[in-house]
Formats: sequence, structure tokens, C-alpha cells
Amino acid sequence: MTRAGGRPTTVEQTLRERGDWLGASCVPQYRDRGLLFAGRISDGALVLTGIGGKVEPGETFREAVLREFAEEAGVVPQLRRPPRARSVGDGASEVSVPEGAALLCSLRASSADSRRLWIAVFIGTLEAAPRPIEKVPFFIVVPPRRAGEPGGTP
Repeated sequence: MTRAGGRPTTVEQTLRERGDWLGASCVPQYRDRGLLFAGRISDGALVLTGIGGKVEPGETFREAVLREFAEEAGVVPQLRRPPRARSVGDGASEVSVPEGAALLCSLRASSADSRRLWIAVFIGTLEAAPRPIEKVPFFIVVPPRRAGEPGGTP
């Protein structure tokens, strides 16, 4: 993307100029055990989320996910390039998926508000054990399903 006058602009700058909010999240493969998620209990139910947070002004989605992951888990994942990047949500197809992200999600703030929340989701690997540092009460590893298991591959 370029601004008038030919100066380059990033996806992050373009979205911020519109007044949108930006977040970044990572779901890494933890050793060979499965996918690692942040876990919490809400209204008696287990809630799993990727690990990440807010993209600060001047940061890229990638820089934010690495910083936030380190702040919340005490370790840094090795990000991997996804085989195919996708966009989902209201208006997501009008914005390029950030470099290295697997998914760009777009959610409208409310029906009365034109601003959106954009979350770039990255995949990666993690060899070191995470530890709850900030905001994440515990971590959950979801093992892969095996052939023949309910919901597994045939």
C-alpha cells in the first residue's frame, strides 16, 4: 500500500487511521503434544484463546504478538509461515492479511459504530514451557486427534 505522494504505509497504519482497534494472537504447537492455548474459567465454562493482546501504536501485528506472548507466557514462540493465509469477518477481504499471519479476523465494534476490531492470528512452535505471568491463569494443551477417534481423520 502507498499513501498519496508515494510514501509506503502498512496495514496497521491504514487500519489505525480509520479508527479501528488492532490485536494479535498466536496458537503455537507445544513440543509434540498439541496446540497451546490460554485458559480461563468464565461462568463455569472453560474458555480457550490464543495468547496475545493489543497492537501498540507503531507496532506491527508480528511485533505485537511476540511482545504480548512473552509478557503473558514468559517465552517467545517461533512463528511459522502458514501454508495459506485467510481473512474472515465483516470487511476482512478488503484488507491484506499481515505478513506471516495465518488469519486476519474482522469484527464490527457494534451496529452503531463503523469501527472494527482486527485480530491477526499467527501459528508457531514452542519448545520451552510457558508460565503464567500476566493475565493468563493457566495454559491448556489440546492434543491432536488421531485417525479413528471421534472427530479424528478417517
